[in-house]
Amino acid sequence: IEPPTYIYTQLNTYTVAQTSVNGSFPSTGFTGATFTVLPGGNKKASDYTWESDTNWVSVVDGVVTFTGTGTGSKVTITGTPTSGQGKIIKYSFTINRWFINSGVGMSWSDANRYCSSQPGYAMPSRFLLSSGKMDRSNITGRLWDEWGNLTKYTGSGFDAFPEFLWAFEQYDQWNHYFVMGSVALQGKFFDNSLYLAVCVRSL
Repeated sequence: IEPPTYIYTQLNTYTVAQTSVNGSFPSTGFTGATFTVLPGGNKKASDYTWESDTNWVSVVDGVVTFTGTGTGSKVTITGTPTSGQGKIIKYSFTINRWFINSGVGMSWSDANRYCSSQPGYAMPSRFLLSSGKMDRSNITGRLWDEWGNLTKYTGSGFDAFPEFLWAFEQYDQWNHYFVMGSVALQGKFFDNSLYLAVCVRSL
């Protein structure tokens, strides 16, 4: 058994060198998130038969996709050489925070009510959404920092218009903070602006 050589964050070009079968990426998740497990040497993902041990995670030719709502249980991806020769690839990870969104724009107060109506969920701090910088050199723990441009994940709800995501923190009596889904930058704007509601649940 060996780990994959790299983890490639699908749709957003960032590659994580991997030396262990137990990885720290990803620790956040949402339905529609996807990344790729890359074998080493001159091997291709198509040289393996892939499977996931979890029903909310699918894997095809090394491309891992979150197809349902995540849990806090460890997920293991296994690639078995189709030739019957060579080492089996395994990669395990655990999601700590799960994110959902409204898919449509709404005011901050409506966004807060939306999250409160989802059992176990709450509006996140802006620093759970991003570091505020377009720097993915330390990608663990924040939504944008792990997944990059959220608007590229088709069908996730993050690809809806507008791309601005409400955060919990208040700037003043008229404004709350938001995060741009495409570039991670943080800002503040009027509470009656129609931005996406994003909700988070600890697993």
